[in-house]
Formats: sequence, C-alpha cells, structure tokens
Amino acid sequence: ARQVATALWSFLSLAATRGAPLPRCYGDLWRAAGDLDTRAMLDVNWCNFFHAYLIHTELIGVSAMSKGKDVEAVLDRPDAASLVDGARNFPPWLATDAEEAWTRNAFEEVEGSMGHREV
Repeated sequence: ARQVATALWSFLSLAATRGAPLPRCYGDLWRAAGDLDTRAMLDVNWCNFFHAYLIHTELIGVSAMSKGKDVEAVLDRPDAASLVDGARNFPPWLATDAEEAWTRNAFEEVEGSMGHREV
C-alpha cells in the first residue's frame, strides 16, 4: 500500500508543481490501489491516497477552468488519457475511509492556532 500511495502522490505532485506528464501506468496504479487489502491499511496510506485524489481533481479543474470549459470536458494536457483512466479507477474507499483519515489528520490530530484553523 505504501509504495502505491507514494507513487500516486509523487507523480501527481510533480504533475501539479512541475507540469510533468503522468505516466501511462497511472490508471494501473489506481487499479492496484483498489485491489489492496484495506484491513491492513495505515492512516498514512489513507492520507496519501486521498491527497493524491485531491491533486488529481485539482489538475482536472485548473486545466479545464483555464480553458473556460466544464471540468468534464477534459483537457488538452498531453497526459489527459492518463487522468481520465485514473479517474475511472478510483477505489470506492476514497470517499469514505481515505477521506475520513485525511480529515482526521488535517483537523483533529494536529495542534494549531485559531488562525490556522480559520484558513
């Protein structure tokens, strides 16, 4: 789980911050994530998967919005096929277990000032 989560997060981070294209195996990584035994998943893995998902949705949103199009009208990015393939293979636990772990980590398990909480 750790390797798949880290690979997804890394590829997406580079795509978002450096404009690096996603590899052709991107959809396969999401398929592999869906095949994992979630009973042994650690919170850090859940968080990495959900953070990767957030970056993915941001890449689609920003690219589509910059062209004045709906998010569904995906992109003129060279890796558009990989983005679409990845989205088709999001595991069902992304919206439940992964989001819950990420939210807990981001808001409940940290100590921050009121200013940070407001942001």
